[in-house]
Amino acid sequence: MYTTNSELLEKVREGDESAWRLFRDTYRPLIYHCAKQRGLTPDDYPELEQIVLLSFFRVNPNFVYDPRKGKFRSYLGIIMKNCISSIFRHKRQQAGMNKALETQKEELDDSFDEEWNREWKIHLFWLSMKNAAEQMPEKVFQAFDLLEMKGRKAAEVASTLGISIPSVYNYRKKVIDFLRMNIAEISNEEVE
Repeated sequence: MYTTNSELLEKVREGDESAWRLFRDTYRPLIYHCAKQRGLTPDDYPELEQIVLLSFFRVNPNFVYDPRKGKFRSYLGIIMKNCISSIFRHKRQQAGMNKALETQKEELDDSFDEEWNREWKIHLFWLSMKNAAEQMPEKVFQAFDLLEMKGRKAAEVASTLGISIPSVYNYRKKVIDFLRMNIAEISNEEVE
């Protein structure tokens, strides 16, 4: 299971390659989705990812996360907001202060924090879905996926997986319980 904990942050700061890959792979979907929601083009996503990840420790190469100053997600959100603003600033300079980009930047300032919190919750959900797929019995997760994520009828799911209809609903409940518990666990273990 993944959580952003102080041990992982310390390993990233020390240059541990596997910790850095885990950190990058975990946050890449969040960065890309946030970029899309803010109006950046797919060509901008890798640039934003690089800027965000490099900015993480650039401010202070001896960075040590201090939970008394706030949650990690807030820190990452501030970095995201600043990096997205920087990309828009750069685009405005290249486009000779294009009015549409100026409006996007103003909207970013007004609504970013609220949208960041929503994106963070979605990110936690997908991390938990990944954990469920990896940790739960395959048939249990398949039943949930077919029923809830793919919208199939319980009878069809039961037939496809060779299980009873009550088992489909039982498996669904097991995955939902796992997701709730896992999201709470990730939220509680997250560096505060």
